[in-house]
Amino acid sequence: MSELGEPKYPKISVKLIGQDSNVFNILGLTIKALRQGGVDANEIEKFQNEAMSGDYNNLLRVVMQWVNIEDDNEDDWNENEHDDDDNYYDDDDYYDDDDYDEDNEDDDNGK
Repeated sequence: MSELGEPKYPKISVKLIGQDSNVFNILGLTIKALRQGGVDANEIEKFQNEAMSGDYNNLLRVVMQWVNIEDDNEDDWNENEHDDDDNYYDDDDYYDDDDYDEDNEDDDNGK
């Protein structure tokens, strides 16, 4: 299998983004997912031996070769959902709505 190919168990996913990046935590999360996915204990032992046979980068590479890493794209910023009506853009200037109103109030009060 190529390093960028489909993982050995593509239906088993592990979320690493936002998790503790400690080697043992990553290993534990992956082993737990493999168990929950019904992977045989001997196969999990093979994964563990391969994952622990090198450095941190090897662990990450092996995890990606064995399981699907959950993509965080569903949490990406969506401009339409987070439209900020309180901010105005005028050329390169940025105005906060509250600051803009205060400036106008000062002019209205004769200051």
